[in-house]
Amino acid sequence: MSYDINLKDPVTNEVIEFDEPHQMKGGMYAVGGTREAWLNITYTRKGKTVKRMKDEHHGQWGTRLYRVWANMKARCNCPSRPEYKNYGGRGIRMCEEWQKFGAFYEWAMNNGYDPDAPFGKCTIDRIDNNGDYCPENCRWTDMHSQDMNKRPYKKPARRKPVDMIAEDGSILKTFESVQDAAEYSGCYHAAIVNVCRGRNKKTRGIRWQYSTK
Repeated sequence: MSYDINLKDPVTNEVIEFDEPHQMKGGMYAVGGTREAWLNITYTRKGKTVKRMKDEHHGQWGTRLYRVWANMKARCNCPSRPEYKNYGGRGIRMCEEWQKFGAFYEWAMNNGYDPDAPFGKCTIDRIDNNGDYCPENCRWTDMHSQDMNKRPYKKPARRKPVDMIAEDGSILKTFESVQDAAEYSGCYHAAIVNVCRGRNKKTRGIRWQYSTK
């Protein structure tokens, strides 16, 4: 859709001076149970095409680090998520700085995140389990270290345990419930259930099965 009115550049906040009518497109995308708007503007200025995006454009959508951020944000902000009661329901929040992925990405890359690390060798961990997700209280560690830092709490009865399976068929880890496995791995609850029931072979490259122990 074309407009003939003056607008400000959403990045520089300068009044747009264009040689011909610019194009403006708007849309919505969902992030961690919230909705954020973006406004993309393309216009011609002094014979050159300029593109601006109001919200950050990071090119990391779908990466492992982006899923870590989205899941972290959802368990703090989205009451409909099963794990919310252990995070947002306990008052644990994501700091204002990390509400935008770009800031979290910069912190992660400067503080030990390894995008090529094997599964379970580079996970985000809160140093104080009662503290928020923020630069001062987070670190990258492996699953074993994270296990040692978990707060003790009594699990409800009648939960079906599940096994995380290695490529050679051995059991990497047993979880007391699908919910625990989902929180630990970042996989979706329903996706793990589908693998355990034989509907899918893997989810995000991981095999699962209901434990027989």
